[in-house]
Amino acid sequence: MRQKKEKDMTERFTLKNTKIWLAAGAAALGLAVAAPAALAGNFTDKAVSFDGVNLNINDDEDLLQTLIDMDAEDIADLREEMADARADIKDAIGDVEEARREAKEDPKTAGFVDIAFAAASASVESSTRGVFDNVYAALDRAESNLDAGKVEVSDAEFEETSEAIAVIREELAGVEAALDELLAAMKSS
Repeated sequence: MRQKKEKDMTERFTLKNTKIWLAAGAAALGLAVAAPAALAGNFTDKAVSFDGVNLNINDDEDLLQTLIDMDAEDIADLREEMADARADIKDAIGDVEEARREAKEDPKTAGFVDIAFAAASASVESSTRGVFDNVYAALDRAESNLDAGKVEVSDAEFEETSEAIAVIREELAGVEAALDELLAAMKSS
């Protein structure tokens, strides 16, 4: 009888610990997912960095000059880095879905997972939305300054800079769409 009580207590303790660890794991996974998503392409409210090229979005002259200085190799590197960021986000979506499948085995644990992912999704959303808006606005200003001839460039530089701006917009839109998918996965129950 004593052994049965000890066994029952051990099983309850182990089950409780498992739930706590699973909840902690879900929270950690949520933050692990949020971190690379929020930093995809190294975005901040002051600069976008990729492969050693820093786009200072708060200094229109510096941003335009950096865009002018970009060559075809820089543009290809940007595409590759953004593709890697999208792939990382897709992997994170898979991790979220797997955690949800595992959590469904225990409804109490599923609640912890939902809370962890809701908090992580709020973190991703708040840390990225303003940044994307700022980057798009900075690109719009750079394009306007380029079109207005505020910096003297050759026809070839003009075309290459226009292409760089278009590629950055396109790649940012792809990362933003991937983040939207991640947020949807994190918010779903």
